[in-house]
Amino acid sequence: MMRKIAIVSILISFQFLFAQKPNILWQKDLNSIAFGNACSGDIDGDGKLEIVFATYFNDETIYALNAEDGSVLWKYNTGGCNDAAPLILDVDGDGMMEVILHSSTSPYIYCFNGKDGTIKWKTGSVGTDSPPSAADLKNDKKYDIFGGDFYGRLIRWNGENGSIVWSKQVDSNATVQTEPVIADLDGDGELDCVVATWKSNAKNRISAYRLSDGKLLWSCNEPARMLYHGPVILDLDSDDDLEVVIGSYDGILYCLNGKDGSIKWTFNYPEKRYIGPPTTAGDLNGDGLYEIAFISGNKLGVLDNNGKLLWEYDMGLASTSFRGAVFSDLNNDGDLDILFGTNLGKIIALKGNDGSKIFEYDMSADFGKNLNIDHSPIVADFNNDGLTDIFFVGGYAEYPNNEKNYGRAYMITIGKTQGPDWLMFRNNIRRNAVVPINLLSIINYKNDLFFLCPNPAEEYIEIYMNGAKSPQQEIKIYNILGECVLAEQTFLSVQRMDISVLPPGLYFVLVGNNFEGRFIKVNKF
Repeated sequence: MMRKIAIVSILISFQFLFAQKPNILWQKDLNSIAFGNACSGDIDGDGKLEIVFATYFNDETIYALNAEDGSVLWKYNTGGCNDAAPLILDVDGDGMMEVILHSSTSPYIYCFNGKDGTIKWKTGSVGTDSPPSAADLKNDKKYDIFGGDFYGRLIRWNGENGSIVWSKQVDSNATVQTEPVIADLDGDGELDCVVATWKSNAKNRISAYRLSDGKLLWSCNEPARMLYHGPVILDLDSDDDLEVVIGSYDGILYCLNGKDGSIKWTFNYPEKRYIGPPTTAGDLNGDGLYEIAFISGNKLGVLDNNGKLLWEYDMGLASTSFRGAVFSDLNNDGDLDILFGTNLGKIIALKGNDGSKIFEYDMSADFGKNLNIDHSPIVADFNNDGLTDIFFVGGYAEYPNNEKNYGRAYMITIGKTQGPDWLMFRNNIRRNAVVPINLLSIINYKNDLFFLCPNPAEEYIEIYMNGAKSPQQEIKIYNILGECVLAEQTFLSVQRMDISVLPPGLYFVLVGNNFEGRFIKVNKF
């Protein structure tokens, strides 16, 4: 009898685990799906986060929503579909946030004023699926924008006025769908980027360019098929040189030497299902080393820093996650976990160390019909209640029968976790999809009132607030002489601080009235 009761209890627990209902904070119906990804930031200066995303045919609008309740701050109809993820940043150093959107079929790249959605500038374009990235090349708090287009070009725009600084032909017989992923690939002190080509039934290439002048640094012509999303770029083996890890539709994950594009290792499943989704990197098992998550067909795999498979998760027949996975703590144990949405309408969270399931939400069941989530989630405390929330958009799309299209945006809450936030496609404006390893922060992560990363840092640091906090916090940065060199006020659970004005050296960060701080090292590329 006791054994029967135990079995019944296990079955009930099993059913509960795999049939959880999402705790929905708000939802917004749309006339189409939103491909790609949303981004979030305080774009109107009210101390609260907003969410920006854009939609496909039959809706064709970029939306800026107040994150706490989904109300519309502003919206703009582009007159065409928008498949490339937008970008939020202060492009011109005026203290106000802007939104960059490169439309797919509307022939423009737009810069919107974040506060009201008015157009700051727009520049003619042939269209793209390549999400823009950004970098401050002159260390003057003014950013340039980088992106690919349907003519197979890589373009640099002046972020202040949208003028084209340079344009380089990556491949005249292909398109550039990947986002430019930015890093100093060769350690020469100048920023570079990696893009790849989309050309059917032919060899494709992965190429690296210097950002200042568009000089081609190297190309790898090994992929037998096209590439849609960009790589992770990081120092995988702790040798102070960067690696580039990217997947191709030929079913192979390539790890390239960042200096010259030579292949260091490859990984593929025997069936070689396409790898269209982007890669993601972070320390998933607390060993102080990076792991890489990738998606090949219906499998999500995690590799160690040498390309060895640690574990895999099978999403089921005919299921995939085209926009890839994001990393954040999702069960309040202080360790990174993996979150993704599927084409069958599931939002799934897995423990980062072994792939065991934390939760699975069937959003198609909630919606009442198929809700393809071709949209990577973003993660933060969006309503400042101390709990972690997840935003994503799902829907359905046909072309040219656009009248059949539909969509819905969801904000769900999952309870108390320890971050970090994931606020945009590929995690940051350089689009590298890496959660940096900061050993000091990892050691103190679970008990400290705040932690920060990256460390060392170059252009910015992100300060993450843990536990209860006052409505407003003051962040101060001191130099080694004890002089306060930067200070900001924040209402947010995560605050990004621009440190590009600081000379190289060691600094001390204090938050609020705490006398416990963190040292950071500032490097300059």
